[in-house]
Amino acid sequence: MNAYVVDLLKSRGPCLTSDLIKDMVDKGVPPATARQRLSRAKSSYIKLAGIQFEKRARFIYLDSQFATQGYWEGLERAFREHGKSYWCAIAGLKARGGVCLKSQFPIVCGAPLMRKGQIAPDTILERLKAIGVLKEITEENFPEPMIALNPMNFGVIEASDLRAFNVAENVAIHAIHEWARRVGFGSYNGKS
Repeated sequence: MNAYVVDLLKSRGPCLTSDLIKDMVDKGVPPATARQRLSRAKSSYIKLAGIQFEKRARFIYLDSQFATQGYWEGLERAFREHGKSYWCAIAGLKARGGVCLKSQFPIVCGAPLMRKGQIAPDTILERLKAIGVLKEITEENFPEPMIALNPMNFGVIEASDLRAFNVAENVAIHAIHEWARRVGFGSYNGKS
C-alpha cells in the first residue's frame, strides 16, 4: 500500500491529505479505506510541521519533492483553497511587492488582533517563517525589521523600492483622510 500512496504523490505532487483521499475515492476506493491507506503509508511521506488546514488536513510531500517548484505551487494552492488566514498574508505581501515593515504585517495580512476563533497575526508570522515561506530581514537604513516572502517561488522588491512604496502609501492615505473629512465622512479633530 505504501507504493500506491507514493505513486499518487509522484503523479499529483505535494498536496493536502484531503486532496489525496479525494483522488483515491475518485478512483473507486471507499473513503474509509483511502484514509486507512494514507495512515498506513505515513512512513513514506513527510507532513508539513506546524500548520494544520481546515478539517485537520495536512500538507504532505515526498522527501525528493521538498523545495521544488511543484512543492511551492502545491503549498500555495493549499493555502489559497484551504488556509485562508495564511493565504491572506501571502497575497497581501505579494500585492506589496513581497515585503513590508514588521509593524505593518498585521495590516497587510488582514488578520484580526483579538477575535475569537481567528489566528493572530503574530502566530501567522511565526508559522510561515518556520516553514520557510516568510523571512525576517534587517537593513541598516530601516528603523525596524522587514518581513519578506522567501524568493524561492515569489518575487521580492528591493529595500529602496519599499521606502518609495511606503511614502506613496502615506501620501494616498493622507489624501483620502482629508477628502473624507471635507465631505463629512470623518471629523476635523482626528476623532471618528
